[in-house]
Amino acid sequence: MRLTMRFGENGAPTTIVLAGDLDVAAANEFTHIVLGLHDIVGVDVAYDFRAVRVRDGAGRSAIAMVAHTFREFGPVQLPADLESAATP
Repeated sequence: MRLTMRFGENGAPTTIVLAGDLDVAAANEFTHIVLGLHDIVGVDVAYDFRAVRVRDGAGRSAIAMVAHTFREFGPVQLPADLESAATP
């Protein structure tokens, strides 16, 4: 999995972008790293998970939990196949 952070490009908010495969082997680490980053950078951050390929139920659960938590603070972009199933 790749993680990129964009800081205020053209006046945009700081954005954390993740890409790669999210499955049972990566779900726990994904959750801890993303929640840890959220604690470090604060709430004024956008999250872009559109390039994450969810491979199994563990990956789906991890990204859904993180997205649900972060939507309280700002935008979260999910892969198209998960966007319609995500809770507001």
